[in-house]
Amino acid sequence: MRRIILDLFAGPGGWSRALTVPGARDIGLEWDSRAWKTRARVVRLTIQTDVARYTVWIFSARIPGLTASPPCQVWSMAGKLLGLVDQPLVRQAVSDLAADREKVRRCTTPSRPCSAPSCPNRSASPT
Repeated sequence: MRRIILDLFAGPGGWSRALTVPGARDIGLEWDSRAWKTRARVVRLTIQTDVARYTVWIFSARIPGLTASPPCQVWSMAGKLLGLVDQPLVRQAVSDLAADREKVRRCTTPSRPCSAPSCPNRSASPT
């Protein structure tokens, strides 16, 4: 018998996927319709609801575990999806990190030269 874990703020299913490794599965509670639809496409059991209003005690004697990962506010409906505005910057930062490069290096002490244009300790060449 597979262990069932209750997943609050289930999102598109990251925990659902991870729980399959030890042989468990989850029942997800999620109110964002886009995340709920993603879960439905990959066949994840989901109750579309607001976690704050759902009576989760009904699961208390039936489940051995609970996970709760509140959403990153700017990427969720609660944050009005404003994270999407910065998505190109996030992708560029990840790309830069993967390529081990920094566009601007900022100093933390006056003794260390800096390449940031607005820094008073700016050197002629980046450190």
